[in-house]
Amino acid sequence: MKTYNEIIWSIIEFMSGFKVTDDNPLDPKLVGDKVNDVRITLIKQQLNQQRGIDDNFYQLCDVGIDKRDIDKETDLKQFFVKFPEIISGVGWDNIKYFGKKNMSENYNRRSMDGFGAASGRLWSRKLADYTLTSSMEALIRGEEIAKDIVMLAIFKNPMSLPGMTADDVYPTPDPYRLEMIVKQDIASGLGIPADETNDARHNHEQFTGQQQ
Repeated sequence: MKTYNEIIWSIIEFMSGFKVTDDNPLDPKLVGDKVNDVRITLIKQQLNQQRGIDDNFYQLCDVGIDKRDIDKETDLKQFFVKFPEIISGVGWDNIKYFGKKNMSENYNRRSMDGFGAASGRLWSRKLADYTLTSSMEALIRGEEIAKDIVMLAIFKNPMSLPGMTADDVYPTPDPYRLEMIVKQDIASGLGIPADETNDARHNHEQFTGQQQ
């Protein structure tokens, strides 16, 4: 496992072998954005290969309660919650858990249509229901205590979570593969042939091996 900073600076240090820092320095923020983009691509590839999504891509986050008024058509308590943007394009696999902080009360996720249809089936309700109204908001119904709610999800920008810093472990199962792909993308954008990239990686590994 590696931190966000470690991944970014590993990429920058590797690419500096091509002297890109002389006239066209690599911006750490732009490199970080590329890391986040490639991570999402890897998640979707993994899902498309029908292997499921690795747990290391998920992060636990507290959700914020939105206290704005809701037009009530049911006696059940309803309220909105907000959270950092989650990824799209992976169906309902973008959220693994949504419920109480004790991690034992996973609310029922429903589509918008299903959320409305379920409102009359009070006799069958054991847990609260929720539906996404956007990639950053959900509507919860049937939870009497609007606090201590968390979600385990895949966020578009892992650094957007409250309290998350660049020195925390970055949520990916294989940071080295992630780095390799980002390096290749950057090299391609700079017009560096693939064989030169491979030579630089060999030289870098040889050098670091001598240093140990």
